[in-house]
Amino acid sequence: MNKILKYAICLALPLALPVGSIAMASTATTTFPVTAMVIDSCEVAATPLAFGSYNSISATSTDAVGTITATCTTGTSFTVTLNQGTGSGALVVARKMTGPAGATLDYAIYADALRSSVWGDGSAGTTYHLATGDGMPKAIGMYGLIPASQRVATGSYADTITVTLSY
Repeated sequence: MNKILKYAICLALPLALPVGSIAMASTATTTFPVTAMVIDSCEVAATPLAFGSYNSISATSTDAVGTITATCTTGTSFTVTLNQGTGSGALVVARKMTGPAGATLDYAIYADALRSSVWGDGSAGTTYHLATGDGMPKAIGMYGLIPASQRVATGSYADTITVTLSY
């Protein structure tokens, strides 16, 4: 075959191939932002403060222990306060459970195991719990005490305390 014919065939061959078989060597890219806003968030729960049986003529006080569990996002500062309860005439420094015929039984809730710091809302010399969250549940002990020798009628006594977690 003649050289010119071979040259012409070689030049025409790429034009005869299907378009899909031609390899592309270029690409295009882009970026996009991914965002989120983590907000301050907290949850709180509490176990009952159950004193069990109380002997009103005994010279020994009755103790109980409960737990408040606070969970807050990392870096979130929070306080945990307790109100005076629902007992008639109760104060944060002198809580009262209500029993038969409206009788009351005095008790206190402390922030420490030595029962030296009354847990309240910061008023009247009471204390409250202050902490910073780390995303994990924090167990906070509460320590109850019914003073000895309260001459009260037999029966069931109860109160309801409101726990407030502020952040």
